[in-house]
Amino acid sequence: IVEQSFLRGFGGDYSIAYSQATSLAREAIANIRTIAAFGVEERISKQFSLVMNKPNKEALLRGHISGFCYGISQLLVFCSYAIALWYASVLVKHGANNFGDIIKAFFILMMTAIAVAETLALTPEIVKGLDALGMVFSIIERKTVINPDDL
Repeated sequence: IVEQSFLRGFGGDYSIAYSQATSLAREAIANIRTIAAFGVEERISKQFSLVMNKPNKEALLRGHISGFCYGISQLLVFCSYAIALWYASVLVKHGANNFGDIIKAFFILMMTAIAVAETLALTPEIVKGLDALGMVFSIIERKTVINPDDL
């Protein structure tokens, strides 16, 4: 769930900064002759860099946070695998189970956990779908004002 949330929606909203940068670039391109005549290309370039500096810093910070959290989630996943396989080796060593049964159970649990996590990550979309379905059924069950027998 953590992985999907970071991979899906951690980009951020930089539309204000991008619109300011686009506005500045559009104005500079439209007035390129005036800018070149007065020799202020460097100043316009610095203004553009200043406008883009904030979203670049935010994106870098979000990238670091996202990478760290993704790494922690991967650490937890693989640590749980390691603990499960270590315990499986203890069971095999003491003769409580054989290797084939343990690996089957391990993969069944792993695939089930992945399926449950992916389903839980889609919960908001499922709720939206159920709301839309309710609206569709309310339209279908609504009494019509037009009487078809009057035609």
